[in-house]
Amino acid sequence: MTKIIKPILFGILFWIILSLVIFIFLPYKQKDPVYFGIIFTILLSAVIVFMGNYYFKNEKLNYINCLSVGLLWTFICISLDLIGYKFGLLKSSFSIYMADTGFVYVIIPILFSIYPYRRKNNCEI
Repeated sequence: MTKIIKPILFGILFWIILSLVIFIFLPYKQKDPVYFGIIFTILLSAVIVFMGNYYFKNEKLNYINCLSVGLLWTFICISLDLIGYKFGLLKSSFSIYMADTGFVYVIIPILFSIYPYRRKNNCEI
């Protein structure tokens, strides 16, 4: 797989897996938005670690590579979410989306920036 196609496909797969997992907890969004926000952040972190370990398993790790993949996945997630927020069930404005969900995706490049350090120090999850 080429250097461009692989991170894009994994980013889309990441978003699909995250969306399916979050879909289970969607009823809590209206009932208790704070609880839903906490669940979303925890599940997002778990999926980041799972998919990141799988993606970077045989990749050469450096901070630029990990950060660029994290930023790409963040862009993919926000772009695909915005389609749902604009045309789907969760219709709302961009500012409401970013305050509600979108800003949490910033954690992806932050967590990915740790991967080179982990491998350098033989830290396994």
